[in-house]
Order: sequence, then structure tokens, then C-alpha cells
Amino acid sequence: MSEKRSPVKTTVIAAGLIQLVGPDNSGKSTLALTAHKDPSKICFLDGDTRKSAVFAQQMGIGKYVDLTTKGIGMDELAYHIMVLNEIQSIEEGKYEVIVFDNLNEFFKGGHSYVKANRGLFRKNWNPMGAIAGAEEWKELRETHYPRVFAELKSKAPLVIICTPEKSQSDAGVKTGLMIPSSDPSLKLSAEVIIRLARNTRDHTSTAPVGLVVKNTSVYSDGRLKRVFPDRIVPCEWGTIEKYLNDPVDVRKQTPEETPDEFEMHLIMGTLNSEQRALYDHRRRMQLLQADEELSAAVIEASIDAKERGVPALMIHKDIQSRLSEQYPDLTVNRVKAIIDATRDSVEDGKKQEPK
Repeated sequence: MSEKRSPVKTTVIAAGLIQLVGPDNSGKSTLALTAHKDPSKICFLDGDTRKSAVFAQQMGIGKYVDLTTKGIGMDELAYHIMVLNEIQSIEEGKYEVIVFDNLNEFFKGGHSYVKANRGLFRKNWNPMGAIAGAEEWKELRETHYPRVFAELKSKAPLVIICTPEKSQSDAGVKTGLMIPSSDPSLKLSAEVIIRLARNTRDHTSTAPVGLVVKNTSVYSDGRLKRVFPDRIVPCEWGTIEKYLNDPVDVRKQTPEETPDEFEMHLIMGTLNSEQRALYDHRRRMQLLQADEELSAAVIEASIDAKERGVPALMIHKDIQSRLSEQYPDLTVNRVKAIIDATRDSVEDGKKQEPK
């Protein structure tokens, strides 16, 4: 969330660029279009064929742009330019929320736009504008797209971009993970990324759960404070506002705020390698802090098992058996997770020690 926008008089709950990620019918559009109590303060750029002008009129949306219909018959470059013109035409300050759902077709024409307008990017490479190959892709993701996102944010305090998912592939082979169907530059430009999912713990609830992939901080009481927990439930603006007013900071997350194994899989599928490493480290810390007494008992039993010569492949089972009376719910997988978290945390500490 952008602190720079705090002087702007607005009734919108949050500010900055929020990316909502999720499969079809996960509630992305509903959440985005209810970001303001007054729909006339919302500008809706609709690049999703499931929406319609009638739908927007029924809601009373301030400005509705049907990009799908406008783009009929256009090639990728023409569509890209049309969208750029629509963004430029938005009157600055007239709307408090801009919703863009979604950018897939827009992204398709990005490379063609850079190739056709080399003069806009040549200062970083060649005065004659002779950029090509890797230089074009670099300018696309490090210059062009960030400019587009910055312009959107200059038009309204809050920008929400809805992003569907796609199967991740590695060298042409599907990994089984689902990732945002968007350009990597969006992940860097967004202040917050929330992955919407069904609430598997409460099957009676229709409200989605928000799994926080990228968190943000606010400056309060002389320091920065982490705003959101890893799991927002229900993921509605009232809950989001609660955390903005009372950040999670360094307090221990409640069980409801902590993702389960299934939800962690969803989160990990939407992280890049660097973010994944940081997230893993924080989760290891949370695992150890969740039950310090249990963690200490497992580590002590692990040391004892090694001293007794228990084979490495049998250590986890040995510990579980020895502690089962004291901790009836302790599983072999839980034992392994605690030992791995302890070992990895020690390694993390060594890496961070000053040389």
C-alpha cells in the first residue's frame, strides 16, 4: 500500500496496486468491484469475455470499458495500443478505484509494441534505436509495463488487477502447480498479491479465503509493521480494513490466520524462487514457535536417538513412538518437519552471520 497517497482525500479503504489471483469463479471480480461503497467511483476496464455492459450498468459502475468488444478484429499490437489509449483517457482523480480484469490479451501485444516503438526505449541502449532480441524483452518488462502500472496508479488511489491462473511448465513439462497468468513485471509492481481460494475449513461459507502471497507494511509508532497475516478469512474489504487499522506486525498468527498444507501448496505455486525462499524461512520460524515445548522435546529425542545408534531412516519413527504418550497427536511427518525446520533455521542463521 502506498504511503505517498495518504494526503489524498478519499473514502477508498486501501491504496496502491493490488493483484488478485485465482481460478475462475473464485471471487476475484466480486471482491474487486466491491472495493468502494459507491460504484460510481469505480472505473472498470473489462478484458474478460464473461462480463457485459449490462452487468456494469446494473451495478452503477462509474465508467465501464468493454475491451473485448472494442478489440474485435484487432491484431495483438492494435489491441495493445487501444488499451494504452483507454488508460490515458481516464480522467485523473475522477475515480477512486480502477479495476482491470484481466491483462492477458494486453500482455500478448507488449513485445510487438516495443519493436514498433524502439525510439521510446533507445536511450538505454543505442541512440539510433537499434535494439533487438533480449534488449526488447528487457525494456518490455523493466520499462514499458512498469510505466503502464505507474500510469494506472496515477489515475486513482487504488488499482486492482484480476489475474486468472495457468499451469506452470518447466522445459515443456507441467509441474502440477498453478501460477498467475500474467507478466512477471506485475508481481514486482504490485504492493499486495492475494490468491483467492475456497474456504476448505468451512464448507458453509461462500466467502473466499485470501492467501497473502506478497505482503505490505505500514509505518506506525516509529517503525514499519507487517499488515496482513498469511491467511485472510473471510477475504472481504471489512476484514482487509481491520488489518490495515490493526496490523498483524510481529504477533503470533491465530490458527485461522495460518494456512494449512493445501493452502500452502497454493501459495507456493504463485511465488518466484526468491520470494519462495523468504516465505520458507518465515514458515520455519512459525513452525518452531507454534509449540516451543514440543519442538524442544523432539530435538532432545533426536539427539538421544543418534546417541543410541538408531538408524537414520528410523529416527523419525523412533521419536514419534517415544513421545506418543506425552503428545498423542504427534505424527512422524510432524517430527520430520520440526527437525527439518530446526536444521534449516540453523543453516539460515549461518548464512546471515557477518563474515
